[in-house]
Amino acid sequence: MLEPGDRLELQIDDTRLLRAACRLYLPPVAGLLAGPALLRVADWEWGVTPLLGAALGLIAGGLIARRWTRAGVPVRWRWLGATATTVPGQS
Repeated sequence: MLEPGDRLELQIDDTRLLRAACRLYLPPVAGLLAGPALLRVADWEWGVTPLLGAALGLIAGGLIARRWTRAGVPVRWRWLGATATTVPGQS
């Protein structure tokens, strides 16, 4: 049985890790850039409105990213303290 301090080996598929990183980081950046751009297209670019548009876009992108990344990245793990231990759900 696993105990605190035991060593584990984690395996993460590179493609899935890259996809999860894109889902986490791209929506907030896209929102940060799209907010002021939409205000400029609508000709509402005066005072602090571009800053507010950027903040709202960043928040909206963060919420989208949070929803997309809830499932997480599938991780395979193996306990290094046993040689032939099978982990439930592992093949």
